[in-house]
Amino acid sequence: MKNKKMLFIFSLSIIAIILIVAFSYAYLMYTTKQDEFNNFVAACYNVTYSENTEGISLESRVPMSDSDGLKTDPYVLSIKNNCSQTLPYTVNLNILSGSTTSDSAIKIAVNDEVTLLTSNPVSSSTVDNALRAYNVGSGIIEAGKTVNISFKSWMDSNVRNNQQENTIFKNKITVEFNQEYLANKILFDNNLDTLYDKPSTATNGLFVGTGNDNKETYYFKGEPNNYLKIGDLNFRIIRINEDRTVRVTLDEPVTVNGSTKATFNNTGSSIYNASSTYAYDASSFLNKWYKDNKSKLANYIALESDFCNDTSNKVTSTTTNFLCNVTPLKLNVGLMTFNEFYLSGAGNGFLYKEKIEWTMTPATASQVYFVTTGVSSRYSQRSAADLTPMVYPVINLKASLKTTGSGTADDPYVVYY
Repeated sequence: MKNKKMLFIFSLSIIAIILIVAFSYAYLMYTTKQDEFNNFVAACYNVTYSENTEGISLESRVPMSDSDGLKTDPYVLSIKNNCSQTLPYTVNLNILSGSTTSDSAIKIAVNDEVTLLTSNPVSSSTVDNALRAYNVGSGIIEAGKTVNISFKSWMDSNVRNNQQENTIFKNKITVEFNQEYLANKILFDNNLDTLYDKPSTATNGLFVGTGNDNKETYYFKGEPNNYLKIGDLNFRIIRINEDRTVRVTLDEPVTVNGSTKATFNNTGSSIYNASSTYAYDASSFLNKWYKDNKSKLANYIALESDFCNDTSNKVTSTTTNFLCNVTPLKLNVGLMTFNEFYLSGAGNGFLYKEKIEWTMTPATASQVYFVTTGVSSRYSQRSAADLTPMVYPVINLKASLKTTGSGTADDPYVVYY
């Protein structure tokens, strides 16, 4: 969004519905209360809440399977973008004071995608009497378009005997339009291109990509305004992850014992093995950098977050997505993947620094992808003994962080909590 003078009313919690759910073994009752206004218009957004039935009801009065839960009637909210630019939104399920049901006993389906409530990211709540909040949905709305979101919920079939007898589940669904959140601010500040663009084209900006579970991820390409600062550490933003955390890379290589170069060992089935110091000499660089800066990053970094060490060897130079063909590793710090380098523009993008750099993506059982200055494509694959590339740490930032700044080199995003 280039016109930054437009007035938006953000930091709004739009109350969709209060659900008071009384659970007892072999009996489940839903009662609903609609707020005074079921249609709310704020600046660019028009949000409408509508019920398909007189109340939310279940077809069974006992804990049920996911297949049965999906047959229940949904509650639907609609969000319309009345403005001329693409805008973000976030949907939170807030657990209210007085709720006694275990969150882990609840299954929810948002647009028929089933999750255990507690498997969703914890989010900041804007509801006064909320104990906690879960981010159960997020996305973007193109100019003039409407997004419909359906909600279904039920007691998990794993609940047995009288585990949740006579408990009450009180929650409130809110739609958040807070421009201060880092992911939202990035989306507001950039024109979003939904078309895949070849890395060879010199295009700058923010693009929509496909990530794990076919969820959207938003990645920077070319030489965009994606500068971010935490204390004296300077980063470039790689992308907004599928769970709204934000992936960033340090803008200068790590130095250990006066050296900026690291070797790569044991390329093959487990290049980045978290159980054995990553089986990777560059881990000493990453671990030392993280240890030295842990106090600076403690309030910002998303610990044990997903990093894809795709040992399937399916990633190639024709990749057009961020899918991970193996189970992601849970790490505090890692490296960029080949997908991220390639889709950022390869030799035409901000991740190319005219230096030899490691990625954490194997190319074959004995070779790994790396960034190089020696070929026109600016990337190649080589065995461990051939090179000693530089190491640029990559971390994921919490989805709950807020920010100031515009992302330019002179006015970088500065995050706070």
